[in-house]
Amino acid sequence: YGGGATGDPGDGAAPDKKAEFYSNLGQQQLSSGDTAGAAASFKKASELDAKNVNAVMGMGEIALRQGLFGDAIAHLRKASRLSPRSSQVFTLLGDAYLGAGQSSTAADNYKKALQLDPDNARARIRGMHHQPGIRARQLAERRADRAVARRRDERQGKLRAGRIGLKSVQTGGRIRVESFGK
Repeated sequence: YGGGATGDPGDGAAPDKKAEFYSNLGQQQLSSGDTAGAAASFKKASELDAKNVNAVMGMGEIALRQGLFGDAIAHLRKASRLSPRSSQVFTLLGDAYLGAGQSSTAADNYKKALQLDPDNARARIRGMHHQPGIRARQLAERRADRAVARRRDERQGKLRAGRIGLKSVQTGGRIRVESFGK
């Protein structure tokens, strides 16, 4: 998001400067794994300046990391209104929609992120793999391939067992292989 937090701006600083300080602090905390500290800093920044896009985006990213996809979407949609030219916002929004199971809307957001920044590797990778219909088709093809392979293996297994004189016998919930005469 933005630069680094260097020092508390103090009581005399303008609210937007204080908000910037807390959103930068929140980003540093989030990067270091202090989610609770980051949430408190982003909340403080939002209270000081409700239009601080970095704070709103930070709250959305925290919700996303916690699997709270509805909350993430709400925060990130607000961030996208505050900063409609931010590729990062639309990438995170795509991640949130993807987590919520809305792959079509996710793909739309990844596409928007790429329109804003064609070099956005994360949006490019995610968008390629989560285009509507493609993922479902890939899964269906994999399932069909596995079913065909399973049927083939079952047929080959029966043929092989018959040729070498083996049979499986189920007793008491266990299966054992026995040989039978030729």
